[in-house]
Order: sequence, then structure tokens, then C-alpha cells
Amino acid sequence: MGKKKNKFKKFLQNNEIWFTTVASILLSVMALILATNSNNLYKRQISMDYANYHPEYKIYKSLLSSQENEINDDLEIIIENKNKGIARNLSISLKMFLNISIYKRQYEKDEVIEERELSTKRFFLEDQFRSIYSDENKSRIKSPSFKHGTYVNDSIYFATQEQRVQLFNYMLNQELQKSNAISFFEREIIIELSYLNFLNKKNVEYHRIYLDPLKEESTIALGRNMTAEYIESKQEARKAFYTKEKLNYISFVTINNFKGFLKKINEEKSYFYDEINSLKFQLREMDTVMVQKFKGSTYLDSTKVENLIEKIESESFNELLSEMK
Repeated sequence: MGKKKNKFKKFLQNNEIWFTTVASILLSVMALILATNSNNLYKRQISMDYANYHPEYKIYKSLLSSQENEINDDLEIIIENKNKGIARNLSISLKMFLNISIYKRQYEKDEVIEERELSTKRFFLEDQFRSIYSDENKSRIKSPSFKHGTYVNDSIYFATQEQRVQLFNYMLNQELQKSNAISFFEREIIIELSYLNFLNKKNVEYHRIYLDPLKEESTIALGRNMTAEYIESKQEARKAFYTKEKLNYISFVTINNFKGFLKKINEEKSYFYDEINSLKFQLREMDTVMVQKFKGSTYLDSTKVENLIEKIESESFNELLSEMK
């Protein structure tokens, strides 16, 4: 028995280095397994936290109407933090475009049997939205709600910007109808949201929403939603948002008559986006003057104010809305 113990002891002594090495390796493997499992748990926890605390934005358009004939007075975009995730220092930026497409139609017994595109022109859209109101989980981007003096057939009406958009689209189609053509307005808004998330890391995301058509049934008929689409490709989004293309620009605040609108959409001028700010402020100073009349402020062409003040009070914009219905 003693001899066996001595042999075993001698065996352990002779192989001490080997056993020490194997033990160290096993301990290292066990430590690695524990660390891997701990890391996987951490990643799962981060994923759960990300889902719970990272904001998920729903962006949609809201139409406001005070008229019985449902002509829209105003328009706003609502940005809602659906899951109330953490978003600090939220910054909202917009790039706005107007696409005007004209189609030629062929009729047979008052039915359209063929429609082909004649042209599509793209503009930078200015002044569509002016104000952003935010609370903890919801932001509202509102178009200017005051009414502007708007000239139609030598008469003046008071119209919000949204009513002007609908009016000029309607009048353009009245002209095009004479040659069996029709126009479509498509206002495209790209929204950049920048904020610090719950990990205190800057996150930037982009969404695209089309304002036209306004009505939900017409929007669905075109295969679109009333809500904005999330732009997955950051490269595509930045290319659209920080566009290098040169376009003409249009503003339904500064254009106050259909003749001026036709002139603008037929202009061959084009600008980089950064050039437009100085141009539009110059235009406002030259072409408009603030007149305190009725309850709010109204933009009127300064050269015609004196002759039209008496006529203003006798005209009703509701009559124009009835014609547009």
C-alpha cells in the first residue's frame, strides 16, 4: 500500500507542470465562458433598454377646416414620440419640395381612356411651415394660419396659405382643361430629427411625408399612407436633405395672384438651396406690406392697397371657396 502511494506521489510530482498548465487552461476557459455569457446578457439587456427607452417617432399630417364645404384652412405635421422614449435636445429640420406634374388626357364619351405625362417640374418650397410647438412627447409643425390678400379676377379675397395652394391648383386645371390636360401638385417634406438618446449618443433619423393629396381616401388610392415613411438609407436621406441640385423656388406666401403663380412656375431660373433665404426676404420687402385690417395681419400688394380698401370689406372668401368645391 505504501509503495502505491509513493508511486502516485512520484507521478504527481513528475507531472506537476502539466497539471498546473491544464488547470490554468480549464480555469481560463471557464472564465471565458462566464464572460461571454455575461456579455450576451448585457447585450440582451441593452437591446431591451433600447426598445424601451429609444424613441419611436410617428409622423403624420393633420388637416384643419372651419368651412362646411371642407376646403382646408390649415395644415400641420405632428411628430409624436409613440413609446415616450428618451430624446434630449431634439432638433427638427425640414426640406420642402413641390412637384408639379402635367398630364395630357384623351377622352372618349367623357371618360379618360389614356393619360400620359407631359412634364414634371420640381421646386424648393418655401414658407410652407413657419412654427414648431413642442411638449414632452409631441411636436406640431404648423403652416402660417393668418390670411393673405389674394387677387382673383380683379377681386380680393382673404386666404390662408393652404387655401392659396388649392386655389392656384384649381385655376391651373381650369386653364389646362381647355387643352385636355390636368395638373397634380405633390408637396414632399423630408424631416430630419436629431437628438441624444438614453445612452447620451447623438442619433439622426430621416422621414419623408407627402402632403398631397390631402384627403385620406385619395392618399390611400395612390398607395400611400397619411403617416411619414422612415428613410432606411442614411446615404439616400442625406443626399435628399443636403441636396446639391439647383431648382427654382416657390412660396405661396409671397405669390398673391394666379398670374404671378404662372409666371413663377414657367421661370427657367434655378438656385442652390443656400441662395434662397436672401432672395425670399428681398422679395417680401419689395412686394408686400403689412396692413392691420380686421382681426389679424394680412399681406397685400402695396401698389393696390389704396384702391382696394373699400372693396375688401364687400368681398367674401367663402364665395370663392364655394366656387372651388
